[in-house]
Amino acid sequence: MRWTLTQTELAAPDLVWQRYADLDAWSQWAPLISGVEADSRELIGGLSGTVRAVGGLRVQFAVLDLDDATRSWTWRANVGFVHMTLPHGVLSDPDGRTRAVLDLDGAPPVVIGYLLPATLALRSLVRP
Repeated sequence: MRWTLTQTELAAPDLVWQRYADLDAWSQWAPLISGVEADSRELIGGLSGTVRAVGGLRVQFAVLDLDDATRSWTWRANVGFVHMTLPHGVLSDPDGRTRAVLDLDGAPPVVIGYLLPATLALRSLVRP
């Protein structure tokens, strides 16, 4: 199942992209993330690691693609045999606002279960 979420707000696109790029900032805008363990503190292509979620859940991840020029990146998140692919993008709208786009691609129960936390994270991500 694939579901697309978008959130639009007034934060500058470069600020939103920097929030993605700084792994230490993830817990500030994503309410379910308590921390990220990885060899780099910056989001880079090929990076893998573990996202620590509130409540002790540990999600393994690998960044599959990253393009600074288009402010887009894709990662794959896994918990055991359950996985989801998550392409992200940061776009500038003509009205001066920034739009964050996230595709959730995975098994229907996983995608549906992640809709609310992902929506809340995107809202926080694009706030000025």
